Amino acid sequence: RWELAAMPAPMALREPDVAEVADAEARAAAFLDAVTVVPWGVLGSQLTSGSGEQFRAPKPDAELVIVDPAGLNYIQVDGPRHAGGASGAIYRFLGIHEHDCFPLDVIVSIQSELDAKLYTYGDVQVIHAVGPDF
Repeated sequence: RWELAAMPAPMALREPDVAEVADAEARAAAFLDAVTVVPWGVLGSQLTSGSGEQFRAPKPDAELVIVDPAGLNYIQVDGPRHAGGASGAIYRFLGIHEHDCFPLDVIVSIQSELDAKLYTYGDVQVIHAVGPDF
């Protein structure tokens, strides 16, 4: 038998005041000033015409966190061995591309879409994040 819990009343929306808008704009500008868009991925490689790959930047180190766009089925069932695309490249970099399963901490923590888990492989930190399956 299912019971519905009472939902809280929605918060009333209000227009932000001038100071709030200015603060948000300043924070957004500071963030954008810190971002550099580059034509290569987090692993430092760029695909070239044909089927080549060129390394344009250093590989990630302990100062960087990699976000893995993981698929739930790969985390729960298939393991890193069967992944392709960006995740497959990340798993090759980590040296787990031939593993049949992920570490137990990752499997237990990621049970459904929108779950994520930070896990450290050696000195490389990875956030395995499962997005919605459209």
